[in-house]
Amino acid sequence: MFIKSQLASRLNTNYVPSDAEVQEIRNTLTEPLRQLSLLDERLVQMQAAMDELTVQRASLKDEIDQHKALISPVRRIPQDILEEIFLSCLPTRQYMLIDARQAPLLLGHICRHWRAISHSIPRLWASLHIPWTTPVVDRVLQAPVPVSGFAEVIHGWLGRSGSMPQSLSIAFRETLPIEPIWQPLMAVFGRVHRLELLVGLKDDVGSDSDGFGDDLPEERVNDTLALLMGCRADDFPCLESLRISAMEDFGQTYWHDSELLQVFSLRRVSLEIRALSPTKLPLQWAELTELDLYCEEVCVSVLADFDGGLTAQDVLDIIGRCTKLVKCRLRITSSSLSSFNGNSTTAPILQSLVLLDCAMLMIRLAHFLDCLHLPSLHHLALDPVQGHASSPPEFLQAVGKHAQFLTSVDFAISLFSPETLLQFFALVSDLQRLRLRRGPDRNSKTEIDDGIVRQLTPSPSNAGLCPLLTELEFERCTAFSDDTLEEFITARMTSTRPLELVDIDFTRTMQREIWVDPTAGLRLLLKYANPIPPDRWTYHPREGFSFSSSSPPRLMV
Repeated sequence: MFIKSQLASRLNTNYVPSDAEVQEIRNTLTEPLRQLSLLDERLVQMQAAMDELTVQRASLKDEIDQHKALISPVRRIPQDILEEIFLSCLPTRQYMLIDARQAPLLLGHICRHWRAISHSIPRLWASLHIPWTTPVVDRVLQAPVPVSGFAEVIHGWLGRSGSMPQSLSIAFRETLPIEPIWQPLMAVFGRVHRLELLVGLKDDVGSDSDGFGDDLPEERVNDTLALLMGCRADDFPCLESLRISAMEDFGQTYWHDSELLQVFSLRRVSLEIRALSPTKLPLQWAELTELDLYCEEVCVSVLADFDGGLTAQDVLDIIGRCTKLVKCRLRITSSSLSSFNGNSTTAPILQSLVLLDCAMLMIRLAHFLDCLHLPSLHHLALDPVQGHASSPPEFLQAVGKHAQFLTSVDFAISLFSPETLLQFFALVSDLQRLRLRRGPDRNSKTEIDDGIVRQLTPSPSNAGLCPLLTELEFERCTAFSDDTLEEFITARMTSTRPLELVDIDFTRTMQREIWVDPTAGLRLLLKYANPIPPDRWTYHPREGFSFSSSSPPRLMV
């Protein structure tokens, strides 16, 4: 309906009507106002009808959805397939966490049916990390969990693992007693095949664990370790892998008499302990396939003072004693060379050898390596905490003895001179993984410069040094340009063995950006002393797409 008004031409203007025109407007609006009231009434009625229809529709849709849910495909998935899906949801870490936001606990929070299925799959619960700390905090409620409640969770978890071989990791600190969970733990000891015990951790030990800050009080360490080390060897008939990290002042009290170290089925052992004489630990040395040994040199406590640690001669003796050893990581913590006899030692199947703190034998490092006969060695890592090779040519000659089959090396660059470094590259023709780092010796003059990188760069007429190289890491020991690096990467990516990883930590600022085809399969990680200047504009094709960030990742990463 349109209003017929004599003042229609005055609408939407600033015209001021006279008194007579005001009365005329009021008379004109009488009927339109009545019609507007009628329309409002109809709208109210129609809205009420719409509301009623909306309620009816929602009720009907709810019933339809409930019936559709009964025939949804996920409900018809056979249980064996659902079990495989559940197993695929497990994190890839070695041990599962007690966390309601992750599998396997998360799977039981979806519905009653899924909870029943998840609780009936022992493989879901065959791994567990127990952060036995004070206080245990519920991440959702942000409130402490009673010790009895947490112990009940652990008891239920272990019970659901049935008869499966169990992987168990326990971290202790502060004053939380072990007694509330001791009985559930003892019930599964007979099927534990992998055990990890971390006691009294510091922040710098096992930084990828729970970040423990305070050490256990002396009496609590004493009680906890005494209980654990009091276990008998036959309590763990299936134990294959054992890791103990307990860098406290009680080594001589436990380790040399511990039956836990005597379990015959042990094949992989990692110890970070204080021990008077590491070679006298009651391990089944001849049966070990993997060994990681870090025994602190000096122990001073209220119990006793003693000197210990691992010497260079101990390393030779251990390698010779462990005839089945495949992987070995030893930290030389004693500077004593008085017992070093230089006798030859053979490890026929040893594939990986890592020597830490080998500055303790730096003067005789070449002689030490020359004493080792390792016909199957593929990976060699040397990490001196200080100093450099007293005679790089002599060191090169000793390493050259093992170079024939080496495919992976990790060295401090201070072990080489610029000349011997190139000679080393020529020796290891089958090298696939290369890691060189500055190390603690800041006086070393050896750096990887443009000339060295060009020797590693293939050309149409020359395959370059180390033609099989696919992984490259340089840490703060570089002196080559970004142009030289790009030439190296471009040439390597078009070779028969393209690069898979380039990880370089520069001590200088960026000279230019290096672009790599993101589909080429190369992980390129470049770290510079300073980032790109903030006033420099760069193009990011995915900026603002599906994430909000002021500095999105570069395409080359």
